[in-house]
Amino acid sequence: MIIMGAQVALKKPLCIESHIVYKIDRIVGEKTETLYSCAQFKKVSFSKFLYEKLDLIEGRLRKVEMILPESMRRSDLVLQFEDSSQPADDQASVAVSAIQILSDKIVLTSEALQTEALEKAVLQWSLKKQFKNVDHLYLETLVDFMATSYGAKGYRSLISEAWNTSFADQSFLERRQLMRAISQQMVLSYDAEISAVQNLQKLLQHVAPQSAWELSFGQELARRGYLNKEALAQLRLDLIVDVSGTDEAKKIATQLVQLSREGLKKKIAIKTSAGLLLLPSLLPLPNSSDVFSSYHLVFSDSHTAINARTLNHYTENSERLVFVDVDSDISTASFRSLLTRGVPEFLANNRQLNFVQIHLPSYKLKSAELKGLSDYFAFVKQQESFSAEKKVLGWQQSEWNKDLQAFKPIAYFDVIQYFRIN
Repeated sequence: MIIMGAQVALKKPLCIESHIVYKIDRIVGEKTETLYSCAQFKKVSFSKFLYEKLDLIEGRLRKVEMILPESMRRSDLVLQFEDSSQPADDQASVAVSAIQILSDKIVLTSEALQTEALEKAVLQWSLKKQFKNVDHLYLETLVDFMATSYGAKGYRSLISEAWNTSFADQSFLERRQLMRAISQQMVLSYDAEISAVQNLQKLLQHVAPQSAWELSFGQELARRGYLNKEALAQLRLDLIVDVSGTDEAKKIATQLVQLSREGLKKKIAIKTSAGLLLLPSLLPLPNSSDVFSSYHLVFSDSHTAINARTLNHYTENSERLVFVDVDSDISTASFRSLLTRGVPEFLANNRQLNFVQIHLPSYKLKSAELKGLSDYFAFVKQQESFSAEKKVLGWQQSEWNKDLQAFKPIAYFDVIQYFRIN
Protein backbone atom coordinates (compact mmCIF):
# COMPACT_ATOMS: atom_id res chain seq x y z
CA MET A 1 0.00 0.00 0.00
CA ILE A 2 2.85 2.38 0.82
CA ILE A 3 4.55 1.67 -2.51
CA MET A 4 1.31 2.21 -4.44
CA GLY A 5 0.76 5.47 -2.57
CA ALA A 6 4.21 6.63 -3.55
CA GLN A 7 3.52 5.81 -7.20
CA VAL A 8 0.30 7.81 -7.12
CA ALA A 9 2.14 10.69 -5.47
CA LEU A 10 4.63 10.71 -8.32
CA LYS A 11 1.75 11.30 -10.70
CA LYS A 12 0.69 14.56 -9.10
CA PRO A 13 0.46 17.53 -11.47
CA LEU A 14 3.87 18.46 -12.82
CA CYS A 15 5.36 21.90 -13.30
CA ILE A 16 8.59 23.30 -14.70
CA GLU A 17 10.92 25.60 -12.78
CA SER A 18 11.70 28.24 -15.39
CA HIS A 19 11.99 32.01 -15.74
CA ILE A 20 11.43 31.77 -19.50
CA VAL A 21 8.80 29.12 -20.19
CA TYR A 22 5.12 29.70 -19.44
CA LYS A 23 4.05 26.20 -20.41
CA ILE A 24 4.97 23.10 -22.41
CA ASP A 25 2.53 21.35 -24.73
CA ARG A 26 2.98 17.95 -26.27
CA ILE A 27 0.63 17.22 -29.18
CA VAL A 28 -0.03 13.61 -30.10
CA GLY A 29 -2.68 13.30 -32.79
CA GLU A 30 -5.71 15.19 -31.47
CA LYS A 31 -4.55 14.95 -27.85
CA THR A 32 -2.59 17.70 -26.04
CA GLU A 33 -0.55 17.06 -22.88
CA THR A 34 0.42 20.16 -20.90
CA LEU A 35 2.43 21.36 -17.96
CA TYR A 36 2.91 24.95 -16.76
CA SER A 37 5.66 26.83 -14.99
CA CYS A 38 5.50 26.30 -11.26
CA ALA A 39 4.75 30.00 -10.79
CA GLN A 40 1.33 29.46 -12.45
CA PHE A 41 0.05 26.97 -9.80
CA LYS A 42 -2.09 25.21 -12.43
CA LYS A 43 -3.23 21.61 -12.19
CA VAL A 44 -2.92 19.38 -15.25
CA SER A 45 -3.39 15.73 -16.14
CA PHE A 46 -0.35 13.49 -15.78
CA SER A 47 1.86 13.06 -18.88
CA LYS A 48 4.36 10.20 -18.97
CA PHE A 49 6.37 11.91 -21.73
CA LEU A 50 6.64 15.26 -19.93
CA TYR A 51 7.37 13.54 -16.62
CA GLU A 52 10.25 11.59 -18.15
CA LYS A 53 11.67 14.62 -20.01
CA LEU A 54 11.15 17.25 -17.31
CA ASP A 55 14.59 17.09 -15.67
CA LEU A 56 16.29 17.13 -19.06
CA ILE A 57 14.29 20.14 -20.29
CA GLU A 58 14.80 22.05 -17.04
CA GLY A 59 18.55 21.45 -17.20
CA ARG A 60 18.75 22.63 -20.80
CA LEU A 61 16.73 25.77 -20.08
CA ARG A 62 18.79 26.53 -16.99
CA LYS A 63 21.88 26.94 -19.21
CA VAL A 64 20.03 29.56 -21.25
CA GLU A 65 18.73 31.39 -18.17
CA MET A 66 22.25 31.66 -16.76
CA ILE A 67 23.47 33.71 -19.73
CA LEU A 68 20.34 35.71 -20.52
CA PRO A 69 20.12 39.17 -18.90
CA GLU A 70 17.22 39.39 -16.47
CA SER A 71 15.44 41.85 -18.75
CA MET A 72 15.12 39.13 -21.40
CA ARG A 73 13.56 36.49 -19.16
CA ARG A 74 9.95 37.08 -20.17
CA SER A 75 8.29 33.97 -18.68
CA ASP A 76 5.81 33.78 -21.56
CA LEU A 77 7.36 31.25 -23.93
CA VAL A 78 5.37 28.19 -24.99
CA LEU A 79 7.32 25.07 -26.00
CA GLN A 80 5.24 22.84 -28.23
CA PHE A 81 6.48 19.31 -28.92
CA GLU A 82 5.09 17.52 -31.94
CA ASP A 83 6.05 13.91 -32.66
CA SER A 84 8.20 13.34 -35.75
CA SER A 85 7.31 10.63 -38.23
CA GLN A 86 10.88 10.58 -39.61
CA PRO A 87 12.97 7.38 -39.36
CA ALA A 88 15.70 7.25 -36.72
CA ASP A 89 18.48 7.80 -39.29
CA ASP A 90 17.05 11.23 -40.12
CA GLN A 91 16.50 12.42 -36.56
CA ALA A 92 19.58 14.68 -36.45
CA SER A 93 18.40 16.69 -39.43
CA VAL A 94 14.82 16.69 -38.15
CA ALA A 95 15.97 18.17 -34.84
CA VAL A 96 17.25 21.25 -36.63
CA SER A 97 14.96 21.63 -39.62
CA ALA A 98 11.70 20.93 -37.78
CA ILE A 99 12.11 23.75 -35.26
CA GLN A 100 9.82 26.70 -35.87
CA ILE A 101 10.42 29.89 -33.93
CA LEU A 102 7.16 31.83 -33.82
CA SER A 103 6.25 35.03 -32.02
CA ASP A 104 4.62 33.29 -29.05
CA LYS A 105 6.05 29.77 -29.11
CA ILE A 106 8.69 27.37 -30.37
CA VAL A 107 7.43 24.29 -32.18
CA LEU A 108 9.85 21.36 -32.17
CA THR A 109 10.18 17.59 -32.07
CA SER A 110 11.48 15.51 -29.18
CA GLU A 111 14.63 14.82 -31.26
CA ALA A 112 15.67 18.42 -30.57
CA LEU A 113 16.48 17.32 -27.03
CA GLN A 114 19.33 15.23 -28.46
CA THR A 115 21.09 18.28 -29.93
CA GLU A 116 21.85 21.89 -28.98
CA ALA A 117 18.93 23.03 -31.13
CA LEU A 118 16.62 23.65 -28.15
CA GLU A 119 18.96 26.06 -26.36
CA LYS A 120 19.75 28.03 -29.51
CA ALA A 121 16.06 28.24 -30.42
CA VAL A 122 15.19 29.61 -26.96
CA LEU A 123 18.07 32.09 -27.12
CA GLN A 124 16.97 33.23 -30.57
CA TRP A 125 13.34 33.62 -29.46
CA SER A 126 14.40 35.60 -26.37
CA LEU A 127 16.71 37.92 -28.30
CA LYS A 128 14.27 38.43 -31.16
CA LYS A 129 11.67 39.71 -28.68
CA GLN A 130 13.96 42.68 -28.05
CA PHE A 131 13.89 43.84 -31.69
CA LYS A 132 11.11 45.21 -33.87
CA ASN A 133 12.90 44.11 -37.02
CA VAL A 134 16.26 42.34 -37.14
CA ASP A 135 18.51 40.73 -39.76
CA HIS A 136 18.55 36.95 -39.14
CA LEU A 137 22.33 36.76 -39.73
CA TYR A 138 22.93 39.35 -37.02
CA LEU A 139 20.63 37.50 -34.64
CA GLU A 140 22.06 34.04 -35.37
CA THR A 141 25.62 35.31 -34.90
CA LEU A 142 24.82 36.66 -31.44
CA VAL A 143 22.93 33.47 -30.52
CA ASP A 144 25.90 31.32 -31.55
CA PHE A 145 28.21 33.59 -29.54
CA MET A 146 26.10 33.39 -26.39
CA ALA A 147 25.76 29.62 -26.79
CA THR A 148 29.55 29.18 -26.70
CA SER A 149 29.48 30.15 -23.01
CA TYR A 150 28.02 26.74 -22.15
CA GLY A 151 30.20 24.84 -24.63
CA ALA A 152 27.95 24.78 -27.71
CA LYS A 153 29.74 24.26 -31.02
CA GLY A 154 28.88 24.88 -34.64
CA TYR A 155 27.99 28.08 -36.45
CA ARG A 156 25.03 28.65 -38.75
CA SER A 157 26.69 31.07 -41.16
CA LEU A 158 30.12 32.17 -42.34
CA ILE A 159 29.57 35.54 -40.66
CA SER A 160 28.88 33.80 -37.34
CA GLU A 161 31.97 31.65 -37.82
CA ALA A 162 34.11 34.75 -38.46
CA TRP A 163 32.68 36.56 -35.41
CA ASN A 164 33.11 33.65 -33.01
CA THR A 165 36.58 32.74 -34.30
CA SER A 166 37.65 36.30 -33.48
CA PHE A 167 37.12 35.58 -29.79
CA ALA A 168 38.61 32.08 -29.73
CA ASP A 169 41.50 33.09 -27.46
CA GLN A 170 39.34 34.83 -24.85
CA SER A 171 39.55 33.83 -21.22
CA PHE A 172 36.33 32.85 -19.46
CA LEU A 173 36.27 36.19 -17.62
CA GLU A 174 36.81 38.21 -20.82
CA ARG A 175 34.02 36.34 -22.57
CA ARG A 176 31.60 36.95 -19.69
CA GLN A 177 32.45 40.66 -19.60
CA LEU A 178 32.10 41.03 -23.35
CA MET A 179 28.83 39.09 -23.38
CA ARG A 180 27.42 41.38 -20.68
CA ALA A 181 28.44 44.47 -22.67
CA ILE A 182 27.02 43.04 -25.90
CA SER A 183 23.68 42.17 -24.29
CA GLN A 184 23.39 45.80 -23.16
CA GLN A 185 24.28 47.30 -26.55
CA MET A 186 23.06 44.85 -29.21
CA VAL A 187 19.60 46.42 -29.46
CA LEU A 188 20.64 50.04 -28.85
CA SER A 189 23.31 50.01 -31.55
CA TYR A 190 21.29 48.06 -34.14
CA ASP A 191 20.42 49.84 -37.39
CA ALA A 192 17.94 48.09 -39.70
CA GLU A 193 19.21 50.13 -42.67
CA ILE A 194 22.66 48.49 -42.76
CA SER A 195 23.88 44.91 -43.24
CA ALA A 196 24.46 42.27 -40.58
CA VAL A 197 28.24 42.62 -40.97
CA GLN A 198 28.09 46.40 -40.59
CA ASN A 199 25.89 46.05 -37.50
CA LEU A 200 28.30 43.58 -35.92
CA GLN A 201 31.21 45.92 -36.63
CA LYS A 202 29.23 48.79 -35.15
CA LEU A 203 28.43 46.70 -32.07
CA LEU A 204 32.11 45.95 -31.52
CA GLN A 205 32.95 49.63 -31.88
CA HIS A 206 30.51 50.33 -29.04
CA VAL A 207 31.66 47.60 -26.65
CA ALA A 208 35.36 47.18 -27.52
CA PRO A 209 36.59 50.14 -29.64
CA GLN A 210 40.07 49.81 -31.17
CA SER A 211 40.41 46.33 -29.69
CA ALA A 212 42.30 43.35 -31.07
CA TRP A 213 38.89 41.68 -31.43
CA GLU A 214 37.70 44.38 -33.83
CA LEU A 215 40.80 43.87 -36.00
CA SER A 216 40.50 40.10 -35.79
CA PHE A 217 36.85 40.16 -36.87
CA GLY A 218 37.79 42.12 -40.01
CA GLN A 219 40.55 39.62 -40.81
CA GLU A 220 38.30 36.61 -40.27
CA LEU A 221 35.63 38.15 -42.50
CA ALA A 222 38.19 38.73 -45.26
CA ARG A 223 39.32 35.10 -45.07
CA ARG A 224 35.74 34.08 -45.78
CA GLY A 225 35.27 36.46 -48.70
CA TYR A 226 33.63 39.43 -46.99
CA LEU A 227 35.76 42.34 -48.21
CA ASN A 228 35.43 46.06 -47.57
CA LYS A 229 35.46 48.63 -50.39
CA GLU A 230 39.21 49.25 -50.14
CA ALA A 231 40.02 45.54 -50.36
CA LEU A 232 37.61 45.09 -53.27
CA ALA A 233 39.30 47.91 -55.18
CA GLN A 234 42.67 46.12 -54.90
CA LEU A 235 41.35 42.59 -55.41
CA ARG A 236 43.31 40.27 -57.69
CA LEU A 237 41.86 36.80 -58.02
CA ASP A 238 43.67 33.53 -58.49
CA LEU A 239 40.75 32.14 -60.45
CA ILE A 240 37.36 32.95 -61.93
CA VAL A 241 35.21 29.91 -62.68
CA ASP A 242 32.54 30.61 -65.29
CA VAL A 243 29.55 28.35 -64.64
CA SER A 244 26.96 30.53 -66.37
CA GLY A 245 26.64 28.39 -69.50
CA THR A 246 25.16 24.90 -69.43
CA ASP A 247 22.87 23.12 -66.96
CA GLU A 248 25.83 20.89 -66.08
CA ALA A 249 27.83 24.00 -65.22
CA LYS A 250 25.14 25.06 -62.73
CA LYS A 251 25.60 21.75 -60.88
CA ILE A 252 29.31 22.52 -60.74
CA ALA A 253 28.54 25.89 -59.13
CA THR A 254 26.63 24.16 -56.31
CA GLN A 255 29.58 21.85 -55.63
CA LEU A 256 32.07 24.71 -55.63
CA VAL A 257 30.02 26.75 -53.14
CA GLN A 258 29.70 23.79 -50.77
CA LEU A 259 33.39 22.88 -50.98
CA SER A 260 34.53 26.48 -50.55
CA ARG A 261 32.89 26.61 -47.12
CA GLU A 262 35.24 23.87 -45.95
CA GLY A 263 38.19 26.22 -46.48
CA LEU A 264 39.89 28.09 -49.33
CA LYS A 265 43.58 28.71 -49.93
CA LYS A 266 43.07 30.85 -53.01
CA LYS A 267 41.01 33.88 -53.98
CA ILE A 268 38.29 32.49 -56.21
CA ALA A 269 35.06 33.81 -57.69
CA ILE A 270 32.35 32.10 -59.69
CA LYS A 271 30.56 33.71 -62.59
CA THR A 272 26.87 32.75 -62.67
CA SER A 273 23.75 34.16 -64.29
CA ALA A 274 23.48 36.33 -61.15
CA GLY A 275 26.90 37.91 -61.79
CA LEU A 276 30.39 37.51 -60.36
CA LEU A 277 30.36 36.15 -56.79
CA LEU A 278 33.32 35.80 -54.43
CA LEU A 279 33.70 32.46 -52.63
CA PRO A 280 32.76 31.39 -50.06
CA SER A 281 30.73 34.47 -49.05
CA LEU A 282 28.98 34.88 -52.45
CA LEU A 283 29.68 38.60 -52.11
CA PRO A 284 28.79 40.28 -55.45
CA LEU A 285 31.85 41.70 -57.22
CA PRO A 286 32.04 44.51 -59.80
CA ASN A 287 31.75 43.68 -63.48
CA SER A 288 34.08 40.78 -64.30
CA SER A 289 35.93 42.96 -66.82
CA ASP A 290 37.11 45.10 -63.88
CA VAL A 291 38.54 42.20 -61.83
CA PHE A 292 41.84 40.58 -62.80
CA SER A 293 42.44 36.86 -62.36
CA SER A 294 45.44 34.66 -63.10
CA TYR A 295 43.18 31.94 -64.49
CA HIS A 296 39.73 32.04 -66.05
CA LEU A 297 38.14 28.60 -66.21
CA VAL A 298 35.11 28.25 -68.47
CA PHE A 299 32.90 25.17 -68.40
CA SER A 300 31.07 24.76 -71.70
CA ASP A 301 30.31 22.08 -74.25
CA SER A 302 32.71 21.43 -77.11
CA HIS A 303 30.27 22.98 -79.62
CA THR A 304 30.37 26.42 -77.99
CA ALA A 305 31.95 28.95 -80.33
CA ILE A 306 35.30 30.23 -79.05
CA ASN A 307 35.73 33.07 -81.50
CA ALA A 308 37.72 36.29 -81.50
CA ARG A 309 34.91 38.20 -79.83
CA THR A 310 34.75 35.66 -76.99
CA LEU A 311 38.50 35.71 -76.45
CA ASN A 312 38.80 39.49 -76.60
CA HIS A 313 36.36 39.65 -73.67
CA TYR A 314 39.02 38.02 -71.48
CA THR A 315 42.28 39.54 -72.76
CA GLU A 316 42.30 42.57 -70.44
CA ASN A 317 41.43 40.83 -67.20
CA SER A 318 43.10 37.43 -67.24
CA GLU A 319 46.37 35.73 -68.11
CA ARG A 320 45.26 32.18 -68.85
CA LEU A 321 41.92 31.04 -70.22
CA VAL A 322 40.94 27.38 -69.95
CA PHE A 323 37.92 25.94 -71.73
CA VAL A 324 36.73 22.62 -70.25
CA ASP A 325 34.32 20.43 -72.21
CA VAL A 326 31.45 19.47 -69.90
CA ASP A 327 30.53 16.63 -72.27
CA SER A 328 33.78 14.82 -71.37
CA ASP A 329 32.48 13.00 -68.28
CA ILE A 330 32.36 16.08 -66.05
CA SER A 331 29.99 14.26 -63.67
CA THR A 332 32.91 12.23 -62.28
CA ALA A 333 35.19 15.22 -61.77
CA SER A 334 36.62 16.05 -58.33
CA PHE A 335 36.66 19.80 -57.62
CA ARG A 336 38.37 19.93 -54.22
CA SER A 337 41.85 20.31 -55.74
CA LEU A 338 40.63 23.22 -57.87
CA LEU A 339 39.88 25.24 -54.72
CA THR A 340 42.95 24.22 -52.73
CA ARG A 341 45.73 23.65 -55.28
CA GLY A 342 44.59 25.47 -58.41
CA VAL A 343 43.86 24.79 -62.07
CA PRO A 344 46.93 22.70 -63.03
CA GLU A 345 46.34 20.27 -60.16
CA PHE A 346 42.63 20.07 -61.03
CA LEU A 347 43.37 19.26 -64.67
CA ALA A 348 46.02 16.70 -63.70
CA ASN A 349 43.65 14.97 -61.25
CA ASN A 350 40.78 14.79 -63.75
CA ARG A 351 42.37 13.16 -66.78
CA GLN A 352 39.01 12.36 -68.32
CA LEU A 353 38.33 16.03 -69.06
CA ASN A 354 38.98 17.54 -72.48
CA PHE A 355 40.35 21.08 -72.31
CA VAL A 356 42.20 23.80 -74.18
CA GLN A 357 44.35 26.35 -72.31
CA ILE A 358 45.05 29.68 -74.03
CA HIS A 359 47.73 32.19 -73.00
CA LEU A 360 45.91 35.49 -73.48
CA PRO A 361 48.90 37.90 -73.74
CA SER A 362 50.26 35.70 -76.56
CA TYR A 363 46.83 35.50 -78.19
CA LYS A 364 46.59 39.29 -78.13
CA LEU A 365 49.73 39.52 -80.28
CA LYS A 366 48.21 37.24 -82.92
CA SER A 367 44.48 37.96 -82.52
CA ALA A 368 44.13 39.64 -85.93
CA GLU A 369 45.60 36.60 -87.72
CA LEU A 370 43.50 34.14 -85.71
CA LYS A 371 40.16 35.95 -85.99
CA GLY A 372 38.80 33.32 -88.38
CA LEU A 373 39.31 30.54 -85.84
CA SER A 374 36.11 29.68 -83.91
CA ASP A 375 36.49 26.05 -82.81
CA TYR A 376 39.62 25.58 -80.73
CA PHE A 377 38.80 21.99 -79.80
CA ALA A 378 38.67 21.07 -83.47
CA PHE A 379 41.81 23.15 -84.10
CA VAL A 380 43.98 21.26 -81.60
CA LYS A 381 42.73 17.94 -83.02
CA GLN A 382 44.13 18.76 -86.45
CA GLN A 383 46.99 16.54 -87.53
CA GLU A 384 48.17 18.86 -90.30
CA SER A 385 51.03 21.12 -89.24
CA PHE A 386 50.65 23.22 -92.42
CA SER A 387 47.22 24.75 -91.65
CA ALA A 388 47.16 28.55 -91.90
CA GLU A 389 46.60 29.09 -88.17
CA LYS A 390 49.36 26.66 -87.16
CA LYS A 391 51.74 28.47 -89.48
CA VAL A 392 50.82 31.74 -87.76
CA LEU A 393 51.81 30.22 -84.43
CA GLY A 394 54.85 28.39 -85.76
CA TRP A 395 53.37 25.19 -84.36
CA GLN A 396 54.85 22.07 -85.96
CA GLN A 397 54.70 19.43 -83.22
CA SER A 398 53.51 18.75 -79.66
CA GLU A 399 55.09 17.09 -76.64
CA TRP A 400 53.44 15.14 -73.83
CA ASN A 401 53.51 16.71 -70.35
CA LYS A 402 53.52 13.89 -67.78
CA ASP A 403 52.61 16.07 -64.80
CA LEU A 404 49.55 17.62 -66.44
CA GLN A 405 48.73 14.55 -68.56
CA ALA A 406 48.21 16.84 -71.55
CA PHE A 407 49.94 17.94 -74.76
CA LYS A 408 52.01 21.09 -75.02
CA PRO A 409 52.45 22.59 -78.50
CA ILE A 410 56.04 23.40 -79.52
CA ALA A 411 55.53 26.74 -81.24
CA TYR A 412 57.01 30.21 -81.67
CA PHE A 413 53.93 31.81 -80.15
CA ASP A 414 52.59 30.23 -76.97
CA VAL A 415 48.90 30.88 -77.70
CA ILE A 416 47.84 27.27 -77.04
CA GLN A 417 49.68 26.35 -73.84
CA TYR A 418 48.17 22.91 -73.22
CA PHE A 419 45.34 20.74 -74.52
CA ARG A 420 43.86 17.32 -73.94
CA ILE A 421 41.46 15.47 -76.22
CA ASN A 422 40.54 11.94 -75.08
